Amino acid sequence: MKKGLFSKSVKFNSFNRIKAVSTIFVFLMILSLFSARVFAAEADKDFTLDDGTGDSPQVILRDETGDGELTVQKKDAGEADIINTEGPINLKPSNNVADYIYFSTDTELTGIYFKRDALSYTNWPGVRINATGQLEYSDQDSGTWVTFDSITGAAEQFTFTIYADDDWDDELVPVWNAPNDGNIIITRVNATVIGSGPPTLTYNIEERTWGSLGSAGTNIFNDQNAAAGGTETTTLTNAEIDAKDHLVFTTGTTAESGTVDLITVTVYYYRM
Repeated sequence: MKKGLFSKSVKFNSFNRIKAVSTIFVFLMILSLFSARVFAAEADKDFTLDDGTGDSPQVILRDETGDGELTVQKKDAGEADIINTEGPINLKPSNNVADYIYFSTDTELTGIYFKRDALSYTNWPGVRINATGQLEYSDQDSGTWVTFDSITGAAEQFTFTIYADDDWDDELVPVWNAPNDGNIIITRVNATVIGSGPPTLTYNIEERTWGSLGSAGTNIFNDQNAAAGGTETTTLTNAEIDAKDHLVFTTGTTAESGTVDLITVTVYYYRM
């Protein structure tokens, strides 16, 4: 009788010990997942998340403050989502963290952009869809967007030369009119001066409305310093010029450094 009771007691105690050890092990595993700052998993096979229901499975990565999330979700209908609540989504293949492609929907304009660290651009080139549904592109560091519909062929150009008079202060010289049959997009302006000292001339080109040549207009870029070695400008604040509008060469006060004998300027553009 005592042997039977003792045998039953041993079985009961063994079960309790196994249960206690299992509970402690599970608790330690959960504690390690929540307390560790980094959790790494390795497997020789596929890592699969199966919803098992009508809902789509998600992997959510949340930053330390909880303000931002990156979500990867496979939809049941066939498509998949990658959602970043803060900023663009970067693609960095070949272990290159400096030069990459990124996707952005900033200001609700969906675009693909191309970053090359060695260029130190302010505005990265890319392709996007504008507010009216047209595809457009931006080249180099221009910050100017040109619709693909406006590209009708190779770039056109015109050149003008202005010679020195008494000085270069407060010049106002009409140099060209945009084509009569449509708007244009200016893409680049090259300028070179001849003189001594060495010569440098600060200038601008202003768009003035057709029929209002005597009224102030809008500069096509910020003031540029043309030098003997040549100056190329691709960052334009007013690249689209309306049909027939005047382009006027302008300078401010004390525009000349050294002695400038002449300036020659070439403007490159596309017809829209």
